[in-house]
Amino acid sequence: MAIEPIPAIRAAYQDLFLSILADCGGSDASRCRTFHLPQGRVDRPNAYLPLRSVLAFVQCAAGGGDLDGFIRRVGERLSVADFDADLRGAVMRAPSLESALQRFCTLADREQSPARYRLAPSGDAVRVRCSLGTGLPAGAGYLGEWLQILTLSALLRRFTGGRWFPTEIALQTSREPDECLRRLYPDTGFVTGQAETCVTLPASLLRLASIVDRSAFSDEEHRPVTHSPA
Repeated sequence: MAIEPIPAIRAAYQDLFLSILADCGGSDASRCRTFHLPQGRVDRPNAYLPLRSVLAFVQCAAGGGDLDGFIRRVGERLSVADFDADLRGAVMRAPSLESALQRFCTLADREQSPARYRLAPSGDAVRVRCSLGTGLPAGAGYLGEWLQILTLSALLRRFTGGRWFPTEIALQTSREPDECLRRLYPDTGFVTGQAETCVTLPASLLRLASIVDRSAFSDEEHRPVTHSPA
């Protein structure tokens, strides 16, 4: 019988989660022991930790309070700079958003090993379909799919800036995002209970080039730039 690999996530995400939890009123590092996770900052951000354990830990540490608020804080802080070096370099070198998305779909499993993304053109729109597999801890499906959405959103911001938002986000879970999380995507429509997680954007954006500054996302730098006609 074949042994299925254990789903994994880069330790950099656990460090980010612990930092946010600490900012929210106290460190929950002591709880990590219960989930067999390191109790402090991991020296090697590219090491891998069991995804199920990390999601279960966050669900326990933040789920009893304001899980949507926690997810929002992750979205506000996560950027391409946090990606694995190979994925980060591939995205930064991409000449257009379309190229970056194609490279991201190929390398995204470096962030969360079971993560799968694929582009699905549909007329004047393109849908980025996401999957994180099965076997997540009870109640962690919502957190798991939002982690995929936020990782993808970090890439999109590199090309669209901070004032643009997806046309629609489809969630597999039936849970409706609360108002604080919707404020992260104020112009986006949400649908729940769908067959798969999906982020929809206009196909015209695929021609966008990366924002000028390759190291930060300040308001002044959040300007979409298009390629000049040949």
